Formats: sequence, C-alpha cells, structure tokens
Amino acid sequence: MYQSTDMKKLVIEIIATLVHIKSNMYEQILRPAGINKEYFQSLTKQKNEYGKWLSKREIASRIILTIDNHAKYEKIMRSIIKTASAWNQFHLADNEYEARATVQKAREVLGVLEIWEEKEAREREHATRWVALHC
Repeated sequence: MYQSTDMKKLVIEIIATLVHIKSNMYEQILRPAGINKEYFQSLTKQKNEYGKWLSKREIASRIILTIDNHAKYEKIMRSIIKTASAWNQFHLADNEYEARATVQKAREVLGVLEIWEEKEAREREHATRWVALHC
C-alpha cells in the first residue's frame, strides 16, 4: 500500500507545497519523519540537468527514490502524511490554496491507511486464534 505511485505522488506534493522555504520544509516536514539533515543539505547543493538548483519537488523525488527500499520506508511515508494531515500553517506555503488541497488529500489518505491497518490487525488476530485452536 505504501509503495503505490499515488502515495509517492502525495508525499512529493506535501514536500513541494506546504512550506515555501527549503530549510523550513526540512524542519517542519522532513526532520520529524527521520530524514537525515546531512543528506537533505547535500540535495540542496545539487543541480538538475539544466544547471539549476534542485526544486523542492525534485528533492522530494530523490528522497523517495533513496528511501524506497529502506527498512523504515513505511514509517517515514506515514509520518510525512500524518504531519500534512494535521497541517495548519498555511502562511508558510507559496500557494495557500494548493497547500489546503494537499492537506485535505493527506487527511483522506490517512483515514484510508488507518482503516486498512485496522483490517490487517484484525486479520492477524483472527489467524493467530485459528492457529491456536487448530494446533
């Protein structure tokens, strides 16, 4: 579920739209998710194929590519989505309306994730009981 393309797109949108200034973006969104500061700072010093500094969207894409197979991938993605779902600092965004739409989408996705996780927990509990009764 966490590795879906839609989930990745949402996290990129969160990183790119909620906070206009990159250093604040790191402090408000990436640091709480456990993204290494030195890694983030190295991304802010890189240029794209056109010779321009990486945009927040390009930085977000590279972060997701880097953590894609990381053991804490799901935890990091969920943390970013959870941060966005509770977001109310729209004055930090370049475009308040885009930020509000992104927050709304994060809230919807977080709700779906919680339902999905509850269902999985019930299924695991049911399987454990079945094994205990039949073994």
